[in-house]
Amino acid sequence: MRKILIKIRERIRMAGGVKQISIDAVLPIVLLPLMFSVAAINFYFMITICIVMPLFLGYAQWLRKSFAPRTKFFFMWSLWSGIYLWILFEMTVPLMELLPEENFIFITTMFAAAFCFYKTRQKAADNYVAPKTDDIDSIRDTDQTRLLMDVEEVDENDDSKENSETDSDPCDFMMSKTNNVCPKCRRYIPPRAFHCRICQQCIAKRDHHSIWLDCCIGQSNHKFFLAGCFLAMFALLFGANLSMTSICHPFFVFRIFSISVLLPDDCSDVFDQYDIALCFVGSIYATVMAICCLIILVQQCYLILKGVTASEWSRGDINRNGCVMNLKTFLCCAR
Repeated sequence: MRKILIKIRERIRMAGGVKQISIDAVLPIVLLPLMFSVAAINFYFMITICIVMPLFLGYAQWLRKSFAPRTKFFFMWSLWSGIYLWILFEMTVPLMELLPEENFIFITTMFAAAFCFYKTRQKAADNYVAPKTDDIDSIRDTDQTRLLMDVEEVDENDDSKENSETDSDPCDFMMSKTNNVCPKCRRYIPPRAFHCRICQQCIAKRDHHSIWLDCCIGQSNHKFFLAGCFLAMFALLFGANLSMTSICHPFFVFRIFSISVLLPDDCSDVFDQYDIALCFVGSIYATVMAICCLIILVQQCYLILKGVTASEWSRGDINRNGCVMNLKTFLCCAR
């Protein structure tokens, strides 16, 4: 099977045959609609897919940590999840007496979230700490040089045992003793900069490496990342609510700006028609994705008010400033 997959990967090429298409980048394109289609058969298939999908993603995460730290699988999974949900929504829900204003709000919010995530990836390279010409030559102290070599050996032995992108490297606790020199890059780095073993770069004010966007979140793209998560959460919840209230029996909650806010009440007959069931499965999936975005936002807001990044929090760093000052520092881009 491994030989077959390698052969397929070698044969599948992009236009001109210049660049190969990796299997991990193609799998989400096939697996997502397949899982949606199976889950829409009946209620029991949907429960089975709801159990299998997180187990499969967890196994993919374990494979990534063990064999391929840099992979496009999770980025393609999140990208095609948004594309499939948008296609499913536009092909099914607007046909069920959806107001044009509601559809406009959903489309605008979803494209705004996509733009923020695009800027997050685009500005990720701006977080890289530029090397200096005297990074290595300026390290004259033999004790410091010996310390760097010893810590590097420890780090090489422990690289395979790291459990997450925000986990501290074994040498990071030595940063203050080596005049802010990165033991891996052998270069001087600014305060609050940390080395990412996936990007193989020192990241300014590094928060974490997002596998879903395949880039590091740091000083230059942190705000775009938070804005994208918030807009994506709103778009997913709004779209899921519109879908559920269209295919289920809704009940009235309140009215705002001449728009009635509804919530689903009875969804017992959604599996009687396949396209309705497919829309229902997409709504459940969108709700789960929105909950994940909400968890990320809550965690990020807590860290911002504490005045630390996720990398600093995992290393036990503490910021003594108050919540208001920390929030002001983050919004004003102060280092």
